[in-house]
Amino acid sequence: GYPKDINFYQAEKGLTHAARVTRDDGCVILLAECAEGSGSIAYEEYVSKAESNREIINEFKSGFFEIGPHKAFQIAREAERINIVLVSEVPPERVKQWKLIPGTPHELDQLIRSCTSALPPDARIAILPAASRTMTELKNE
Repeated sequence: GYPKDINFYQAEKGLTHAARVTRDDGCVILLAECAEGSGSIAYEEYVSKAESNREIINEFKSGFFEIGPHKAFQIAREAERINIVLVSEVPPERVKQWKLIPGTPHELDQLIRSCTSALPPDARIAILPAASRTMTELKNE
């Protein structure tokens, strides 16, 4: 919630914590209003030039550290491993430019069903209402 979801740049902190406890090919549904959009022109410019998350990762690794693109790298690295759905006020086409899966609050039930339909019966699901302030850890089983 506000102010942690004022823009995607801030909301990404919750995504990082949720991704830490999401297994490969899993799904994170990030609910973040993002009233101010991405919150970083540098981030948007960087991701809009790339065709894929893999390209973002490779480009970042071959360049120098820069604020904005570093978030693009962090998000792309997670999006290569897991499915990231952003439920927000951001127009779906813009979310797609960020290399994420767009969702709306009206679709939330369907998004949850879609993310959980392929899970095994003994799968565990985490709900992190304060993800940006929650430290997470996935223990090996």
